[in-house]
Order: sequence, then C-alpha cells, then structure tokens
Amino acid sequence: MLQNKEEVEGNDEPSVVTPQIEKNERITNEIDMMLKEAYVTGNYAKALDFLQHGASGSVYLDSNVPLLYDLYKNYEQGLVGTDLLFEYYLRNRKNCFKDFLDGIYPDQTVGSYIAHFGSLDLLQKMADEKIPINSEKENPEDTALFDMVAAEWTYNMANQTFGGLKYNEKEKRRRIRLLLEAGADVTLLRTYDGGTIFHSFRWYPEEEDFTDVLDKMIELGASPQVL
Repeated sequence: MLQNKEEVEGNDEPSVVTPQIEKNERITNEIDMMLKEAYVTGNYAKALDFLQHGASGSVYLDSNVPLLYDLYKNYEQGLVGTDLLFEYYLRNRKNCFKDFLDGIYPDQTVGSYIAHFGSLDLLQKMADEKIPINSEKENPEDTALFDMVAAEWTYNMANQTFGGLKYNEKEKRRRIRLLLEAGADVTLLRTYDGGTIFHSFRWYPEEEDFTDVLDKMIELGASPQVL
C-alpha cells in the first residue's frame, strides 16, 4: 500500500552520512597540517608516515605553492630523505599533481611544470605512473609538448628558453616520446592562429629520425590539417 506524504516524511530519520563525511574531512585536514609541519621541519620520514595514514597530500605552504612542488625541487636536487616521500606521491597521490602553483605560476600545475623541467629519469616515472601533466589554464603553445617539438637548440639554448636548464639536443625525441606516453594533449590548437602541433614542429637536429613520434601524435588524434 502506498503511504501518504505525511507518513513518508514521518518515517524520515536524520542522515548520519553527512556528519560522517564532515568528520572524515576534518580528520584528513588535521593530518594534512601535521604532514605540512613535519615537511617544513625537514622530518621527511614523519611526513611520509602521515601520508601513509590518511593525509590527502594536497597541502599548500605559506608561500601559496603546493608542498609537492617544493618536494619535487628537493627531490631533483637529491636532498636526502625526499626520495621515498616523492615516490609515494607518484604512486599513491597522483591527483596532487593537478594542484596549481598559485603563488608563482598560476597557469601551471605541479604536473605541467615538471613536464617542462623534469629530468629524463623523472619524466620516465611520470609516464609509467600516468601522472597528469596537462593544465586547463595553460595556453596550448606554452605546454611542454609544444615547447619541446618547436625546440631548435641552437636558438633556444642561447636564449635560455627553458629557464636556463641545459638540455642535450639528443634528448628532444625522447622527451617528446615520454610526454606523449604521459598523456600530453596533442589535439590542442595554438591560440594565436589555430595552428596544430605539427605547425609548431621543427625537425631539429636534422639527423634525428622523428618519424615514430610524429606517427604517434597522429595515432593520438593530432590533426594534420594545414592552415
């Protein structure tokens, strides 16, 4: 038998779901703050422990940059104790790489920044773990993939286009390949003229064979259209 509205409403019981969610979020926030404190004091083992026991890892330092960004810098510099913590993020906190660098590069996420400047070894790990490297705020022509395919090292090296970092020109093809494996978006069009990834591509060094990466871009959906 169908119940009338009053009977149905009278049977409603207060939900315990929302209070439980709020409690869980409060606990997570508290653990995140303990993670932050442990990190800034250099206790990386303790920070890892908090991460393994409930911290979300999406924590911003007082400079309004993600803890993960600062950790990445220390990891690449080989600071003792940061390797296990950073690699835990790689394996278990992939969404934290989507956090924006509001305090310094607001269009960049941690992942998109590393896509530009990470070492080859780290880019390989990013590709293996499928770390998100695309930023919805970044102009297509400014992405790591567009920068890399357009690289003509004799020009870029002299002008320190890549923040003064020194790349071997022989890395270009491998970097492109790793960016594609990591999920770089090949379908983007340049904002200023609608050009595709192929319009930005420069076959340099000339003796290198880029056929495989060009074929891979087409396979991933890049448009070969001509302006």
